[in-house]
Amino acid sequence: MSFRRTFIAFVLTPLLLPAGDPVLKGRIHDLDGRPLKNVAVAAEGGLKAYSGEDGEFSVAAPAAGPELRVRFEAPGFYPETVLWDSRTAAPLDVTLTPLTVVREEVRVVASRLDVPLAVNPAATTVVAEDKLQTMPRGVAAEEALRGVPGVKIDNQANGERVHLSIRGQGILTERGIRGIQVLYDGIPLNDPSGFVPDLFDVDWGGVQEVDVVRGPVAFLYGGGSSGGVIDIHSHEPGFEPVRGELDVSGGSNAFYKTRGEVSGTAKGIAYLLSGSRTAGDGYRDHTAFWANNVYGKMSFNATRRLRLNPFLMGTGFFNQNAEGLNLTWLAESWRKANPDAITYNEYQRTIRTTGGLTGQYEAAENQHVSFSFYTRRTGYKEPVPSSVNHRT
Repeated sequence: MSFRRTFIAFVLTPLLLPAGDPVLKGRIHDLDGRPLKNVAVAAEGGLKAYSGEDGEFSVAAPAAGPELRVRFEAPGFYPETVLWDSRTAAPLDVTLTPLTVVREEVRVVASRLDVPLAVNPAATTVVAEDKLQTMPRGVAAEEALRGVPGVKIDNQANGERVHLSIRGQGILTERGIRGIQVLYDGIPLNDPSGFVPDLFDVDWGGVQEVDVVRGPVAFLYGGGSSGGVIDIHSHEPGFEPVRGELDVSGGSNAFYKTRGEVSGTAKGIAYLLSGSRTAGDGYRDHTAFWANNVYGKMSFNATRRLRLNPFLMGTGFFNQNAEGLNLTWLAESWRKANPDAITYNEYQRTIRTTGGLTGQYEAAENQHVSFSFYTRRTGYKEPVPSSVNHRT
């Protein structure tokens, strides 16, 4: 009975396909050439199919353009994405690699070059998603970068004062990051002087990969990267119609983090929308904090050669500042706040909005131009006890 069902599926499927649409077909196998069944085949426009016993699949492709990005997924294997040319309608031969095998080729993507790791002249570390998923809280840079050699991070005031250095570069910066280029989905977080005041825009729970290039690489990645590059990639929009996830975590001192994400594809447009809220009371008095992150992005083909990725992110961060203690106050309580901090209600608050557009234009075969346009507005407010003022 199972043979009969298989025969009917693979004999009648081509007869049921619309005559006007190109047929996407091919074969999926493992590294040893063995066919893989029940592999999910997904593409833009809601196209979805599964491979049969012999690893073959066949489905009508939507008329979304001459090229179609097709994704293959199966439990226990790395996902693969292939560009299929509907003009030739050539069958695809896809090889899936088991998760137990370490892939040899890793590409480090930065703002100007797509360099294979094997030929990259700089010392490079790739923090993959499996490592990022082990972060205990997913709220700070030191969790994601703790295993990267040569990188030192001091996180004070629940992330308000982050000091990061690579091989000593940036070690003289009292706060923030200087001499290191930080990219978030291709958008630099550095200001025009090359300084990164904070990493509030990064929702570490939604990061998929971090590429860290150590050493002076300005000749490859441009100005502001004399100490190295930290290239952060968030989750990509999914090929399935709708996918969502919700994460909730909590801990001591009233700490909690909630994060939700929805992504999918509709009418050829891949989209992702995420939001998170992190808050806590802090260990000491007057050290409460909260952080809000909202991020939305889309990806679609405007023309056959032009792909556009509009995005918009909003960030809000607030923390109370307890200031330092002298030995007398410290003897009274480790949790005590400096009395002036409470009298003058010392805190820092950052509200930031960033929006823009990135994209890629295929000028010719193996030649493309990547571009980005963005605008950013930051509002920062803190009290200044010396003048008993709140400055914005």
